[in-house]
Amino acid sequence: MDPVARCVVETVDVNAKLLNDVQATIWPLPEIRFEEKRAHDLLTEELHKAGFQESVPACAQVTPSYVLPTAFRAEYSKPGVSAPCVCFMAEYDALSEMGHSCGHNLIVEAALGASLALKKALETTADLPGRVICLGTPAGESGSSKLLMVNGGALADVDAVIMAHPSSVNDVAPPYFAMGKVRARYIAKALYMACAPSNPVNALDAAVTAYTAVTAMRQHIKPTWKVHGVITSAGLVANVVPDETELLYYYRAPNALELEQLRRLLDNCLQGAAVSTGCTLDMDWEGGYEALLTNGPLADAFCKSAASLGLQLQPKSSAKVLFLSSSDIGHVSQRVPTIQPTFAVCSAPNHSREFAAAVCYKDAQGPTLLMAKAMALTGLELFRDPELLKEVRKNFSEGLALSSPKL
Repeated sequence: MDPVARCVVETVDVNAKLLNDVQATIWPLPEIRFEEKRAHDLLTEELHKAGFQESVPACAQVTPSYVLPTAFRAEYSKPGVSAPCVCFMAEYDALSEMGHSCGHNLIVEAALGASLALKKALETTADLPGRVICLGTPAGESGSSKLLMVNGGALADVDAVIMAHPSSVNDVAPPYFAMGKVRARYIAKALYMACAPSNPVNALDAAVTAYTAVTAMRQHIKPTWKVHGVITSAGLVANVVPDETELLYYYRAPNALELEQLRRLLDNCLQGAAVSTGCTLDMDWEGGYEALLTNGPLADAFCKSAASLGLQLQPKSSAKVLFLSSSDIGHVSQRVPTIQPTFAVCSAPNHSREFAAAVCYKDAQGPTLLMAKAMALTGLELFRDPELLKEVRKNFSEGLALSSPKL
């Protein structure tokens, strides 16, 4: 390992206590989407202390409430140098009932650690070009904040985005699928059953018919296509025909093209239930998430960096579908070259109480710090290797050409 790379690794080690203190402060005080005020204030304060602020001769700045109230952007570069630009992305929201059961306290620790390390490399290496950004994105669990921030110009000048997510497996290219949502409301006329025992128009019948049709459809779709639903409203008393019922469905597929194919099948089921029962159907197809487009050369560079630290990741070519999840990082990856590797902190699945407990244990610190080092080393390679940056951009353009229109 050369001196600059060694500086990156050692900086993460030097900051290990600070990084642990930050995540340990966030973990016991979970804040749900768009309400992460304490985490936002803590992180912007620590970035100020670390030198991400207006200074001479460097160009550095921390912008709190960036685009969104609980988002932030911290950047550092040398005067007159704006590229290459690497963005380490952080999440810090929690689930309403299960706290940090997705480990976002570790996501922000890895992003902060990588940002401080790459900043140190820029400070101590005279001929190293580049700019590092630490971007705080709220509402990672739901809310599509990353898309809102992209639309607000947050990534207009960024060459690559790296974010690491705790999991039960080390994987450089986890399959985050495209996802859509639909609310289906069946409308009839409320009637007292004793007065109209043969009433043919029953909104509850429509909801049950739709649910049954979708359940049957699942037997005939691809294994990588998923549909999950619930009847959210179905009446309150047994002897009154409800005038309105509602279902909510999430549906997922590996890419936008297949997602549209699945959407049409789901639409047929919902429409058919309305026709067969005589109810009026009102559907609201809500926006979801785009699929994660993992950048191949960037993923390969990350694997190389991780291997230099003794960490082996599942290669991109053999990625296994261990879970079928979706994330707003997909929106980012369709606009800027992106990777979101996962790192194992325990054997429990995300969004479980066991996982929530594991991410605050001391055992989770080793994998998290390794991720911070690998992220920073990958950013360093982008700064030092113009050919790698060209490959990253070329792969991104080719990937977009193969993908279908945005959601």
